[in-house]
Amino acid sequence: MDNLRKEVRYFAPDKHRIQPYSTTAVSLVASDGGNNKLAFDPFYVQLIRVTDSYGKELCLDAVSPSTDTDELSDCQFNPDGTPRTALGKMMRGLRVTKLHRLSPMIPKGAKIRSDPHSVKPGWVMVYRDLCEWLYYMNACATQLLQQILLLLEMGS
Repeated sequence: MDNLRKEVRYFAPDKHRIQPYSTTAVSLVASDGGNNKLAFDPFYVQLIRVTDSYGKELCLDAVSPSTDTDELSDCQFNPDGTPRTALGKMMRGLRVTKLHRLSPMIPKGAKIRSDPHSVKPGWVMVYRDLCEWLYYMNACATQLLQQILLLLEMGS
C-alpha cells in the first residue's frame, strides 16, 4: 500500500477537477423487433422492443425469467377486462387469460413464485417472439388489409 501511495503522489501536481456532466446509461435504438438484451449479473433482463419500419415504437417491455407470468398476463388487459395490447387481443380471441395457456414454454405464475430457480429463462424469448409477431400481424390486419386482399386476388 505504501508503494502505491508513493506512485500516486507523483501525479499530484497534474491534478484537475472533473466537472459533473450527465450521461445516458442505456440507449435503445430503433429496430424491427430485434433482440435487445441487457444482462447484469446476477440479474437477467430482456428488453422487448418492437418498432415499425418508420421507427414508431409498438411495444416496449422489460421481462426477466423471474417475472410473474400471471402479472404479465394481467398487463395485457385494461382493468375492465378489455385488451390493452395486441397480445391481449389474441388472448381474448383464444379465450385465455394467462400466458402459460399460449405456450408450454411459458411457465405458470405459481411456479415462478414458488420455485423461481427451476424456471428456464428461454420462456422470455418465447414471450418476445409472441409480442413481435402479434404486433406485425395486428399492423397487417389494421393497416394493410386492402393490399393483402389485392395480392390474394391477383394470386388466384
